[in-house]
Amino acid sequence: MKKLAITSLLSLGLLQGCYSPENALEKTFATDFSDNPDIRFIGHESIQRDQVDKYGNEKYLILDFKNDDPFMDEQTLQANINKICKTVFENHGLVKNLSDQGYDMVSVSFDPKSQYDCL
Repeated sequence: MKKLAITSLLSLGLLQGCYSPENALEKTFATDFSDNPDIRFIGHESIQRDQVDKYGNEKYLILDFKNDDPFMDEQTLQANINKICKTVFENHGLVKNLSDQGYDMVSVSFDPKSQYDCL
């Protein structure tokens, strides 16, 4: 699954005169996920495994969010995860850019204990 996306990365980085994939990622995700009042994008983390896991994944992008609704039920949480993953995968430029950078998987996290893979 080496198809991951970032449409705005090149345009954001080049328009500002200094292309940095990390800065462009932050800006892209902060913009793409700014419309949901219950969750806030707080950053991303890249995980590189030394050895391939049983699914063949070596490099992960984890999108970190803060859940501002302490009473969010499982159905709403799942809907938010689905929306985040859909937003990422519908951005074909983002998917291509992440794939070019060697990412195999995108995951969503709302706390340090849990992460949800975008499939």
